[in-house]
Amino acid sequence: MPRGGARQNSGPSPNWRHGKTRTIRVPIALADQILELAKKLDEGQPLEIAPRTVDYEALGTDVLKDPFVTRKGKDSGSVKRTITAFILRLKQIET
Repeated sequence: MPRGGARQNSGPSPNWRHGKTRTIRVPIALADQILELAKKLDEGQPLEIAPRTVDYEALGTDVLKDPFVTRKGKDSGSVKRTITAFILRLKQIET
């Protein structure tokens, strides 16, 4: 009777639905979060990504300050109306 060697169904059972695993190097500070994301993906759960918050008004003000955009202030009224309309549409899309 042979002894030793690999045997079928020996060892720990797999913990991942998607099959075999491998070792990867990740920053220690991110390891727990990456493992949590990997487990969610393996279980078929959707990933929840926090929405970005943008201060559209401040962005519009910065654009109006750019002399290239307003031809050194000559078109500031029409550019401001355009930016305002654009910001309103972006806010409608987000809601």
